[in-house]
Amino acid sequence: MLPDTVLLILCLYALLTAGLVAVVFAYRSTHVMLRRAPANVWPRSQPAAEPALVQRAHDAHKNCVETFPLWLVALLVLSHDPTRLEAWAWLLPPLFTLRLAQSLTHLLGTSPALVFLRGLFFAGQLLGLGAIVALAVWA
Repeated sequence: MLPDTVLLILCLYALLTAGLVAVVFAYRSTHVMLRRAPANVWPRSQPAAEPALVQRAHDAHKNCVETFPLWLVALLVLSHDPTRLEAWAWLLPPLFTLRLAQSLTHLLGTSPALVFLRGLFFAGQLLGLGAIVALAVWA
């Protein structure tokens, strides 16, 4: 059984990922239901003609999906050893806050300052998750 802290972070991560794709789904479903667009107007191989916010939500969702394996490994590594979890679980809320900040910054826009901020949030996650896995390997 996974510890409560790990389950909470997994649930929050899943809700964030689902929330981002819900923005895209709501936009597309509304257009299909109102007969403003056919259901096949968003092919995977071509960029979609959607509002910028919907495109950014889609990209933020893809970022969540792309980094989920890193999160999962770090969470499983922590869950494997109760003493390790006790020692390093404090990192999980700040790391998730970085994940959330990255997604929200993605939604705000693509100005150079926002893209730089988003990169900082991503780098912070990589450092934290990498530290958890590295400590587990060398412990």
